[in-house]
Amino acid sequence: MNGEAIGDYVTTLSVSGAARIDIAGATTSGIYWFRNPLFVGGNPRTDQWTSFLVGGTGTGEFVGRTDVKNAPFGEQTDGIVAASGEEPWPQGLVWYSAGADPQAQWTAHQLDSTYRTTHGINSDIFNGTPYFIVGEQEQAGGTPTFPGEHPGIPSRVVMFTYTGGVFNPTVELSTQGTRNQSTVIYQGNLLVVGVNHNLFGTQWPALQGWLIPPQLF
Repeated sequence: MNGEAIGDYVTTLSVSGAARIDIAGATTSGIYWFRNPLFVGGNPRTDQWTSFLVGGTGTGEFVGRTDVKNAPFGEQTDGIVAASGEEPWPQGLVWYSAGADPQAQWTAHQLDSTYRTTHGINSDIFNGTPYFIVGEQEQAGGTPTFPGEHPGIPSRVVMFTYTGGVFNPTVELSTQGTRNQSTVIYQGNLLVVGVNHNLFGTQWPALQGWLIPPQLF
């Protein structure tokens, strides 16, 4: 890793469905996953976790605050989604899928280069469909006192689902942004709850919720 630091956000995953917990995170040069030493008979508490490149940024900028979350798309099939965090990342929103050899560089699927200032990504399977939810904070689209990271585009909260071999935007939950969000199954529906802060003079509610019915899929 050449002394590079991992940013604020990491995610756990089980690469290739192995019976262990691996870790993925972002550095200056790209997204990496780190192999649990248990895979080679080692000790995860004392031995080094070997790193493997998922995908490079191609920018040379520090992207350590890029959000990273596991986003599998099938049984024992590996996926990682990354979204621009506090430091703008030109790639915006990207989903990476692993090939037959997860130690080789993964395939990048560019989803939307305009995404900015995201905090927290949720992913799971709902009604048999893999999904992830990514939300932009209020400063992405701007507020009455802040010009915005991408003026003219609102602060989006969007659910992406796996269809046609890739994750596609399926439901726009809000254009009022959210700092982070959480999900729970409620009476057979997917309940999503998000919160805003007020650092940039937002006029939107601090706490919002969205109910997604299974008939949507």
